[in-house]
Amino acid sequence: FYDGGDFLELLAWYLTEGSVYTSEDRHFGERFRGSSTTVQLAQEAVADGGEADGHTTIGELLDRLGFDYYVDDRCYQFNSLLLGDWLEAVCGENSFEKRIPELVFESSRAQKKRFLDTLIAGDGDRQVNSWRYSTASDRLRDDVLRLCAHVGLTANYNRDSGSWRIY
Repeated sequence: FYDGGDFLELLAWYLTEGSVYTSEDRHFGERFRGSSTTVQLAQEAVADGGEADGHTTIGELLDRLGFDYYVDDRCYQFNSLLLGDWLEAVCGENSFEKRIPELVFESSRAQKKRFLDTLIAGDGDRQVNSWRYSTASDRLRDDVLRLCAHVGLTANYNRDSGSWRIY
């Protein structure tokens, strides 16, 4: 079993930086390879491995979860048909369809705060006394606003350059 907080953090990284790809079945002469489902979490490494290095954070998370993965300086990838299909079904297939699954809203306040912090680390930014999160998804915008209410934050939003900015 996975630690609940770690699993929710994985969901947040998927929402903010993730995608799923399933290859076509392959035939090599009489040999059949089948298809492969890859989950990718894209986050570029910080050159100096600095404090804001989400790339390193994802690697540490996948290590704690015991995942076997491929890594380069732009992303992490692991193969799982079961998890890939589940992530797409529960969280959405693309950036315009992403949504926070209900199980996040049923988690503890600390887990919800960690989830929000992970979203901001992926598709947001922080200043001294403020933060901002960006999404293309109307549903994810509403879900992030709901999540903010759950953790006691008052948030606003606007539309800017085709994306929703929540702050």
